[in-house]
Amino acid sequence: MVARRLRCYPGSDIKVLGLESDEAEPTMLRNGFGDRQICCSLRVVVDCAYWIYAEWERLKTMGATFELGDTVTIKWRPDRPVRVDKRMYEAVTRLRSALIVASQRRSTLTYGEASAAIDEIYPARGLGRTLDLLSQDCIERKEPSLAALVVQSTSGAVGGGFKGNAQAERERCYKHWGGSRP
Repeated sequence: MVARRLRCYPGSDIKVLGLESDEAEPTMLRNGFGDRQICCSLRVVVDCAYWIYAEWERLKTMGATFELGDTVTIKWRPDRPVRVDKRMYEAVTRLRSALIVASQRRSTLTYGEASAAIDEIYPARGLGRTLDLLSQDCIERKEPSLAALVVQSTSGAVGGGFKGNAQAERERCYKHWGGSRP
């Protein structure tokens, strides 16, 4: 087994153990410290490293339209501005990435899955202000609202705080981020 350490973004490493055979199935392991390790072929390691690097370079150029310390007025909720602290900034930037991937796959995330995607910085029932800020960020970028992709697990509908036609906005997301129809 060949061990490689890949830097996927500043301050975070992914340790990948490359097996000798290309036929080996990828396996997720955890060492004694709780670190994630992926066992797979060296070819998969190289492909994965290239993808991570390309995605990181692409995401670096997609800076948010807000900064730490900003107070952002949400167009449809002017009486409830959102203060951008470190938690909020992390949550919105992580959720944006997860929802872009969901859009590319022409899928949605439940509130629980969205909370898990941001490492539960905010619980599923506490995502409203995060989704508001994400929507405002999308508007500033002249993009469709990614918040339309977050739905309730029981009904498949967006939450009551979403403003607009969710289905039409989802289709705009799928088209904008290049998701192809199955």
